[in-house]
Amino acid sequence: MLEYKLNVERFNNYLQRDFGYFDGIHANYRIVYSDNEKEKRFVTHTREGLEYIRPRIEEVPKYKQWIHNKFVLEKMTFIPNDQQTDLLGNLSYEPVWVFQDKDGNFLPPNYDVAKLVIASMNEAMAWRYGVKYKDERSMADFKEVHEEHIKELQKELFANETKVGDALAIGSGVSITSDDMREK
Repeated sequence: MLEYKLNVERFNNYLQRDFGYFDGIHANYRIVYSDNEKEKRFVTHTREGLEYIRPRIEEVPKYKQWIHNKFVLEKMTFIPNDQQTDLLGNLSYEPVWVFQDKDGNFLPPNYDVAKLVIASMNEAMAWRYGVKYKDERSMADFKEVHEEHIKELQKELFANETKVGDALAIGSGVSITSDDMREK
């Protein structure tokens, strides 16, 4: 876990460098470990279910109910007063990506994946809300490069996602090449 912690520190520095700060203090994006995250909330009931006379502020686990033992890419978000929840304050880091495979298994944090997720979100928002500036490249070129980058990341992350690939990876499979098939 120490190896991942050092990578996450470095990745968070890269995220601050590449994507800046929300308000000059809080980074726009960060990667965190789900089991370590806590947040302050207004609580109306005890853990046993009894109702308090007045709501209290308590620090509670952030992802306890739905994300366990995984890294999470979070985005700083402003919560307007008319949409206030039981969170304390108007700023909150909200999850945008969980580092896990299609079956929900742990994946180590990866900066290229984080950049791809952020770029995909920004692209989707640009299509919906319009773009402030035009890129010199055409959208077709951008999409082509973007799709190629996705394919490369998929190969890197999910190369052995078949029974045959897994068997070959752990040494219990047999591979026959064309040289083995020639008659001698």
